[in-house]
Amino acid sequence: MTFTKANASEMGARGGRARARHLTLEQVESALGPLETEQDAKRRLERLGVWCAAGLVSGSQGGSAVRATEQWLRAHSEELDRERLHQAERRIQELEEQLAAGAAPGRVYGTGR
Repeated sequence: MTFTKANASEMGARGGRARARHLTLEQVESALGPLETEQDAKRRLERLGVWCAAGLVSGSQGGSAVRATEQWLRAHSEELDRERLHQAERRIQELEEQLAAGAAPGRVYGTGR
């Protein structure tokens, strides 16, 4: 809806109704659920978008919640990257040890592989 003098009072009333229908902490925690996986973050972002569009949370509240979820996703991604890096480092160390012992990389003695 475009803001005009004719619809200013209706837009103000909408804003007042949106503020009057705020969600409680218990409702938010129940609806959003825990944030432990990427799927949880996706679900949370979808709900926040719907809540903002429906006027259940203000734009600034929704924006803050979205930013917090995005920060969680970044931290979670960095944690996964660190785990992959540690796995690669361990594998490199194993291969270097095999080379030092005279074995062909990736071969396991006695298996024919």
